[in-house]
Amino acid sequence: MNDPEMMAAANEAFSKMTEDQRREMQEQVARLTPEQIAQAQSMMNGMSAEQRAHMAEMAKNATPEELLQRSRQAATMPTPTSSASESDRLKAEGNALVRDKKYEEAVGKYTLALKTPGLGLETKKAAHLNASLCFLNLNRPDEAIKHASTVIKAIDASNMKAHYRYDLCRRGIACAHSRCAHSRCAHSRCAHSRYALVRQAWAGVHEEAVQDKGGGGP
Repeated sequence: MNDPEMMAAANEAFSKMTEDQRREMQEQVARLTPEQIAQAQSMMNGMSAEQRAHMAEMAKNATPEELLQRSRQAATMPTPTSSASESDRLKAEGNALVRDKKYEEAVGKYTLALKTPGLGLETKKAAHLNASLCFLNLNRPDEAIKHASTVIKAIDASNMKAHYRYDLCRRGIACAHSRCAHSRCAHSRCAHSRYALVRQAWAGVHEEAVQDKGGGGP
C-alpha cells in the first residue's frame, strides 16, 4: 500500500487500537502469503483516485474492531494460486471419471471447475473440451456443441478438437433430421434417432481416455 493518503489513514486507525488489538493485527498481516499481498496490491493499483480516497476515509472512520475483522477476512482471502489448484483438482477428478466412463459425474466436476474464481485460460479450455466429450458420450449433442463452440468463439478459434466435435455433432444432427423428414417419423422418434445417429458417428472415438496434456484436454 504505497498511497500516502491510505498510509496516513491506516496509521491513524492503528493508533486507536489497544496493545492487544495491534498485536493481533500484526499477526494477521504476518500470515499473509506473497500471493495475497500481490493480489491486494494489484487491486489497489486498479483503483481510481476517488476510490482510493473513499477507502482511506473508510479506514479513518472504522472502529478498531472493524479493522480487525477486515484483517481477518484478508488473511483468509483465496489467492489465484489456491483457486487454480482447486480448478485443476476438479478437472483431474473429472478426467478420472471419464476414464471410468462415468460421464454424467464427470460433467459435474467440469461444471464446478468452470465456476472456480480465478480460473486459468488453459484449464477453462480443457474443462469445456472435456465436457463436450462427455456430452457426446451421453448422446446430448446440443450441449456438446455448446461447449465446443465456447472454445472456438471465446478461447481458441483454431482448436482442432473443438472444431472436430462441433462438426461431428452438426453432421449427426443434420443427418438425423434428414432421415426423420424422409420417413415422416413422430417427433419423439425423431429425437431418439437424432441422438442414436450422433452416437453411431462417434463410435470410432468415444472410447478414448482423456489425454490431459498441454493441448487442453481430450
